[in-house]
Amino acid sequence: MSTSNIQTPANNSIRTATLTLLLTFLLGGFVNTASGTIIDVLIDDSGEVPFATIDGNPVALLPDSRPDLEFLHFSFDRGIISSSTTSHSRDLLEPVTFEFSDRLLLSFQQGSPIVDVQFASDPFQISVGQVVSEPLVEDGTFQLTLGFIVPVTDQRLFFYVRSDVEAVPEPSSLILAALGLVGLAAWGWRRRKC
Repeated sequence: MSTSNIQTPANNSIRTATLTLLLTFLLGGFVNTASGTIIDVLIDDSGEVPFATIDGNPVALLPDSRPDLEFLHFSFDRGIISSSTTSHSRDLLEPVTFEFSDRLLLSFQQGSPIVDVQFASDPFQISVGQVVSEPLVEDGTFQLTLGFIVPVTDQRLFFYVRSDVEAVPEPSSLILAALGLVGLAAWGWRRRKC
């Protein structure tokens, strides 16, 4: 008789744990949304005038915002008081030239639940945060730019930015290269002829 078919308490607990994990994943993932909150902030700079939403609702911009100059400034109450004063920033880079394109700056004040958000298409319009994340290369989609998880409350803040990506002049580059090769061939043919 084989011992592998015998049901032991260890085998049963492994099966139970596996089924529990599988059901947890299928029914709601590993994010416990019952005890924590998820806040998604989307900043869209892909059109003529940038705009922002929090959980799908448009934000109220502060008076110093200049959407026509691609500068957004807004704040919101995240419901949790910050334990320290800090600021975080991340720059976005153009995909071909790797030049600075945009900057996102978040500021948290000790004792306040307010998050101050600044976004500028000219990154030198706003300062760099105390904590600076590695620059991110734009790809024209909503990219997770900054994210925070507060372990005690399981609150998750995610900031996504979609920037306009400059068109890559690929066809014109190919045409210029082809014309250059034709010119070299003509020069070589003419030199050989003489």
